[in-house]
Amino acid sequence: MTSEPAQESSPGAPGRARSAASGRQWALDALRIGSVVGVVAIHVFAGMVANPDVRGTAGWWGAVVADIGFVWVVPVFVMISGALVLAPRQHAGGPALFYRKRLPRLLTALVFWSLLYFVLIRTLFSQIAPTRLDLARFVLDGQPYTHLYFLWLIVGLYVVAPVLASFLQGGGQRRAVIFAAVTLGATVVTGVSSSVLTAMGDAAPLTLLALTQWLPYAGYFLAGWALRAVRVSGWRFVVVLGLTVLAIVASIVQYGLRPSLPLVDAVLP
Repeated sequence: MTSEPAQESSPGAPGRARSAASGRQWALDALRIGSVVGVVAIHVFAGMVANPDVRGTAGWWGAVVADIGFVWVVPVFVMISGALVLAPRQHAGGPALFYRKRLPRLLTALVFWSLLYFVLIRTLFSQIAPTRLDLARFVLDGQPYTHLYFLWLIVGLYVVAPVLASFLQGGGQRRAVIFAAVTLGATVVTGVSSSVLTAMGDAAPLTLLALTQWLPYAGYFLAGWALRAVRVSGWRFVVVLGLTVLAIVASIVQYGLRPSLPLVDAVLP
């Protein structure tokens, strides 16, 4: 994730999560570090999680804990970006200046890494000649390699950021929270609708292509800005932490018990 460091003060807690001298938000840095560790864990253990020969073993369950236990990392990266990129000062010069400052480096990274992975990993290292379908997927699918959808995701969010920031500006915390909640709610209902229809025998997969990879993450992007100044302490912190751990454990158990919980999988995909 690359974003401009925010210089604005957070209402209600000035200086609590940042160094007054540097303007850094250390809490966001800590989240980045934890999320990077999670991304590494997911990619390290994904192969074992998907291996049917070891399914159900103690080692397999350990891999599931390390993999599924970090499913929150990409949403957190997107929330961090939203907390910084949607700040009004980032858009003070208008959309054109915003795009000139940020899109060139993002597009450079997108083109470079997409070509590198497609040419080296998918073509040379695998020694498989790409077909016309492979080339079409490379251009249109937005996923030339497993994890590179993230580049299209970030570019898409940056493209719509000026529009979102304009709507949020002047609306205060209430507008930001409602906008984020409604967008996240619509995303959840869409995902559940697809999985319920599929469970009922009417295949309705959600297909994300290059230009739509960002859509399921728009709510997280907005939530990052809406929750940027929220501080929880005391019993509220204990409750939030407990619910977070419970949600992660439930996700691990649900994945580990598949496909024995079809109704749960359909309603909570």
